[in-house]
Amino acid sequence: MHGIQCCLVVVLLLVELSGAALAIEKNTAIGEVTLLIGNTSVIHLNGVERSLKRDDFIYVGDIVQTGAGGHVHIRFIDDAVVSVRPNSRLRIEAYHYNLKEPKKNAIRFNLITGVVRSISGKATKAAHDRYRLNTPVAALGVLGTDYVVKVDGSHMWAAVYSGGIAVSPFSKNCLANGLGVCHGAEQLTKEMGDMVLTYQLGEKQVQLKSFSHAIEINDLSIVPEQAPLNSTEAPAGEQLVERKQLGESIGEGVKSLKLSGDMAWANWWPSRLPGDTLSMAYKQASNGREITIGDGRFGLFREAPTSFDVMPTQGVVNFSLMRSFVYFFNAHAAAGEQPTQGALKRGTLELDFAKKAFSTQLDLSHPQVGNTTLDVDGVIGSNGLFYSEGGASSVKGALTGNAKEAGLLFQHQVNEGRFKGISSWAR
Repeated sequence: MHGIQCCLVVVLLLVELSGAALAIEKNTAIGEVTLLIGNTSVIHLNGVERSLKRDDFIYVGDIVQTGAGGHVHIRFIDDAVVSVRPNSRLRIEAYHYNLKEPKKNAIRFNLITGVVRSISGKATKAAHDRYRLNTPVAALGVLGTDYVVKVDGSHMWAAVYSGGIAVSPFSKNCLANGLGVCHGAEQLTKEMGDMVLTYQLGEKQVQLKSFSHAIEINDLSIVPEQAPLNSTEAPAGEQLVERKQLGESIGEGVKSLKLSGDMAWANWWPSRLPGDTLSMAYKQASNGREITIGDGRFGLFREAPTSFDVMPTQGVVNFSLMRSFVYFFNAHAAAGEQPTQGALKRGTLELDFAKKAFSTQLDLSHPQVGNTTLDVDGVIGSNGLFYSEGGASSVKGALTGNAKEAGLLFQHQVNEGRFKGISSWAR
């Protein structure tokens, strides 16, 4: 196994740039340590190992490593930031930033083991195809992003918190000494919800799974950090997965309309919540369908393959609420206390295809809170996904290819806590 992994991950000191070989500046600092916690060290290209200190410089060829409880933040010359988490080893194989000629940018990392979070800098934002993070089993390219990747032996996981990533196993068409996204790579974007790309050596392809379906419930290593990466404070875990959720409501939509079954809500967890008549088991929902949006509990699948050639390009369309599932989290509840049932009494969903915009109003209620309204607008993408984030409310949605049906995943914050829910719509 180790022989295969070593062959896959190649440390390059020379990178082809615009047809000419460019020697990477081994003696030029390309980053600086901005946060240091616990047992950390660096191994330089000449093999010398030393303990790290805050404000130390980082160079091409360095291997940054952390022990149990160790943590390092590095800010690079293009304002990119990388967080190396406990029990990890990260090699900086290449880092060349050309402000005037982005095509000459070249960034390549090698995560040997452990967990790394990376936020793209100016070099990657200007030339996405000049960035690569290699692991022992697969290559990761980005679309200008904030992501976390974990490697444990021959298994890797990657999650996105902004932008998008693409992961591909190594092959003759995806070499470790390359840059950018490999052909045929599996993609994951933030709009797809709390999903994870996972791959294990020997599998035929990268898998797209829900966060809670792919990660052990007590493994917080790839959840986002509460402290920003330029912070001088220690980072902390933020649990993405709502472990116990409850509550259901049937919307007062136009009952003469019927859902075709082209869309299906899946529950990632082994069993449905009491009273949940909307979601179904993952295997059933994903059969013949593709994932669109989701969170730690639910995912929305639609018929695959789906074409949007018949989607309207003009006009305003209104959908009727058919069914919904709603639950409420009390902000003052004791630790481990379950959420309680909420209700979605009425709702509107309007899509303006000419403007590629949508708006929705959801009238929510709970005995503790009373009545409240979620009222947001946002954008419609060419792939039939739509979303609005920020403030007290967030909405993610998806359309069928003919724009006859839609699914909506929502969250609404109030002083007493927050509502969460899923819903199905038709016209």
